[in-house]
Amino acid sequence: MFASLKTHLAISIQLAAVLAITLTFANVTFGQAQAAGADLQGVVKDATGAVVPNATVTARNPATNLTRNATTNDEGLYSIVNLTPGDYEITVEAANFKRAVLTRVTITVGQRANVDVTLEPEGGKAPADLPSARPSASATAGPSRPPRQTPRGVKVDPSDPFDPKNPKNR
Repeated sequence: MFASLKTHLAISIQLAAVLAITLTFANVTFGQAQAAGADLQGVVKDATGAVVPNATVTARNPATNLTRNATTNDEGLYSIVNLTPGDYEITVEAANFKRAVLTRVTITVGQRANVDVTLEPEGGKAPADLPSARPSASATAGPSRPPRQTPRGVKVDPSDPFDPKNPKNR
């Protein structure tokens, strides 16, 4: 009976060791796989700063001809995850707006690149006349004053009293 218990205990310890080693190497392998890609994200707005929902954002790598698409949500946000690092051409299209093309946007391994795009109205329409443009919370809050440059080159919105970069809030 004791020999059976010793054998059972030895097998249990061996299985636990094998499981621990397997999980350790699996964690390293999956961690490396996730770090090999890069993400592209941003906000699409119109010339007045209003967000543009349902815009199509296309990232194309000219070297490989790899193309990935995303559609902006109600807040104008888009995200394209796990792109192969390299140079990309970013195209943004939306109804009633001119097509915007950004050439040679470079993303690197593990990077989460923020690429915001401003669309110009198509055919001379005023931005207020466009049905797909919705104002964002920041576009409707307070007077419309242009951001100013701080000594460090950080743009500060003078109408935002909660902006931590604003020297008045320090």
